[in-house]
Amino acid sequence: MKKCTWALSSPKQEHYHDHEWGVPVHDDRLLFELLILEGAQAGLSWSTILNKRDGYRLAFDNFDAETIAAYDDKKINALLANPAIVRNKLKINAAVINAQAFLNVQQGFGSFDEYIWLFVDSRPLHNAWKTAADLPTSTRMSKVMSRDLKKRGFKFVGDTICYAYMQATGMVNDHTTDCYRHAQIKNKYSLRSNTMRYLHTMVRVHDLNESLDFYCNKLGLVECDRLDSEAGRFTLVYLHAPQDADQAKKMHAPLLELTYNWDTDDYMDAGGRAMHGAIAGDYGGGRNFGHLAFEVDNIYETCQKLMAADVLINRPPRDGHMAFIRSPDQISIELLQKGAPLEPAEPWLSMGNTGSW
Repeated sequence: MKKCTWALSSPKQEHYHDHEWGVPVHDDRLLFELLILEGAQAGLSWSTILNKRDGYRLAFDNFDAETIAAYDDKKINALLANPAIVRNKLKINAAVINAQAFLNVQQGFGSFDEYIWLFVDSRPLHNAWKTAADLPTSTRMSKVMSRDLKKRGFKFVGDTICYAYMQATGMVNDHTTDCYRHAQIKNKYSLRSNTMRYLHTMVRVHDLNESLDFYCNKLGLVECDRLDSEAGRFTLVYLHAPQDADQAKKMHAPLLELTYNWDTDDYMDAGGRAMHGAIAGDYGGGRNFGHLAFEVDNIYETCQKLMAADVLINRPPRDGHMAFIRSPDQISIELLQKGAPLEPAEPWLSMGNTGSW
């Protein structure tokens, strides 16, 4: 059986790979243990932490958060003298602080499991990486998770650590596709039906400051994220309604996306033609205002179902990531694959665009 290349480094690595890594975790005690261990790994190899895991469990009271949250200076000094763990004062102090923050999250959400899995909509993401070199070290969602954990007082929870945590707890299945565990985990923990989640509505704006004044100062929406692209010469500003703040920060949805093209005299219409001096009301086609965006579990299955219902796929998912259709009123709708793009496949790979979107 072929395995992820890193699993072959040592017997402990291989056992961890075969039995734990990528398996969805919903037990609060284990979720806390992995959070502390991933933070302890910072600057070190995972094999170092695995070799000390038993020592950590003994030294840290089997990762009982209530007990750790009450550690005093005497206990911390004892930990600093314990060769069975990583004797780093910042990391040891962080474990105590994180235990306290962990208990606060449990109190607020009922369980840490209920909170942490919100970042992936309570469903594991099954990626399709061909080689270990393809795996990212962080993602947009790990950055969102990192920001929220830090706001709640957690330490050693940078976006790279958070992504490693997502891999360890099975929030993402990052076994390479040639590894036998990839299919095992995907088959066991995938949803039975293809589902869809609303992401955002994109609105093109001609004057960004004027639009922000309208949507934020007058309408009452709140800006939660912004992206300036020098290469694409555009700005994306994400807004949410006040009561959607928690969900918007965790899930990056539901949102209103304002798209501002810096070269306002060179807007493009839905067919890619220059529209000089355009204003918001001048756009043609299905993207006259922008588009609606939805995330789907399997973009191929979704498009196949739509085609069977006589819906035209204007922009097929040739890349396994994105497709466009239009409503009966010719409103453009973007469909995005959840997680990593699927492997390019027929008939989509050979299918050309139809019309505009």
